[in-house]
Amino acid sequence: MKLRDYLKSVRKSTDAFGAEIGVRGASVRRWTGGIAGPNWTHLERIIEATDGKVSWQDFLDGADTSAA
Repeated sequence: MKLRDYLKSVRKSTDAFGAEIGVRGASVRRWTGGIAGPNWTHLERIIEATDGKVSWQDFLDGADTSAA
């Protein structure tokens, strides 16, 4: 699940989610807008905060992440 979709499903703002994981809302907006991706530390926090609903694969743009 994309981070943008997750935030919408739980009705959480980018600012609130950013505060939850220790970053600014502007960073979360860049991630959800596809402008930038989170570093590994932030990615771990995203995965934990979303109970795994958002994974590292969700930040790959159009890549096929299925097993070969």
